[in-house]
Amino acid sequence: MKSLFKALDIIETLAEAGEMGIRELSSKTGIPPATIHRIVSALMDRQYLQKTHGSKRYALSPKYILLADSIRGRSVLSLIARPYLEELMRQSGENANLCVRDGLQATYIDHVQSRKHNLRIFTRIGASAPLYATGVGKIFLADMPADRLETYFETVKLQPLTPHTITDLENLRAEIRKIRNSGYSVDNQEKELGVRCIAAPLLNLRGETDAAISISGPAQRITTRRLPALSAAVKAIAADISVKRGYAPPNKTI
Repeated sequence: MKSLFKALDIIETLAEAGEMGIRELSSKTGIPPATIHRIVSALMDRQYLQKTHGSKRYALSPKYILLADSIRGRSVLSLIARPYLEELMRQSGENANLCVRDGLQATYIDHVQSRKHNLRIFTRIGASAPLYATGVGKIFLADMPADRLETYFETVKLQPLTPHTITDLENLRAEIRKIRNSGYSVDNQEKELGVRCIAAPLLNLRGETDAAISISGPAQRITTRRLPALSAAVKAIAADISVKRGYAPPNKTI
């Protein structure tokens, strides 16, 4: 943890100063030069720092711009999607959620609480959950090309989170095929007992699935009888958000 704090001190010092050498950084931060050199080398390896014009001075790399753009993009997405999430909550009576993929996890970046129940579940803002065990996560899996999907299967162990979690690989493959055909995904108490979710993809300007929305609520409310109407509502709202973001559906111009 101390090394992490020292690395952050170096990053913040360079952000303020623009560029510095090892001894300057040591003088400014109070960190020994040998430690500075070791941390700077690690940050260089991960492309968080760069040397300036072949000198022995260091500066922040453009990687921070990419990270900032990612955060800014999520903020813009939340602003666009928020009124649609509120409408989805009104139509369904259930919690409405906005999610992005974050590596091997699905991360929830916005949430509208139902007015008909106060169920507090794993979809709170900032929470993450495995792709294979959530409605939104399975949407991202269904969008992956074959090679990336196989890499995911090789990387992730399908741990049971509830008795309903899909842990058999062939069953999960079949579930993904079903999602691709239907255009929506169902979490049938796979992440949390007593909770069902229905999710649909959000498409960006290039037609890529880079986010998803869902509704979530008590399993006794989101019943199989309501599934056709609720899934249609989630898909319709997802399509509206996608168009609002600039996606042009086939045979339709904006």
